[in-house]
Amino acid sequence: MPYLYNPPSTGRRIVYPYSDFNPKAVTEASYKRLSQQTTNTATTVRPDGPLIDFNKHPDSYEVVLGQQVDHKPMPPSTKTTIVTLRWVQFALRIVQEIGALGLLVDTILITNTSGAVTYMLRAPVS
Repeated sequence: MPYLYNPPSTGRRIVYPYSDFNPKAVTEASYKRLSQQTTNTATTVRPDGPLIDFNKHPDSYEVVLGQQVDHKPMPPSTKTTIVTLRWVQFALRIVQEIGALGLLVDTILITNTSGAVTYMLRAPVS
């Protein structure tokens, strides 16, 4: 028996996803509209060029209607701030690399210690 208590109502689908949202609805509607236009025309002209335009998304010509949200533009110094922070992050990664290499060299050069001390010294490096 696939259900623990009662099966779901007949209105709800069993398969995933449970909502009726269709993310391809705009594309399907545009294809349907195009197919109706081609069937309505008496003479169909075949295009000479490429049949697929890879530089244009099929939904890019659709006008989105609805409430337009006014967004505040970012300050002009945003780009310089981001570039500066990336260079600072790069410098910190170089310092981290130098520190990791120093710890590696130190653990390699440690000699004349007991086994327990050696493992205790090597644990933070790994």
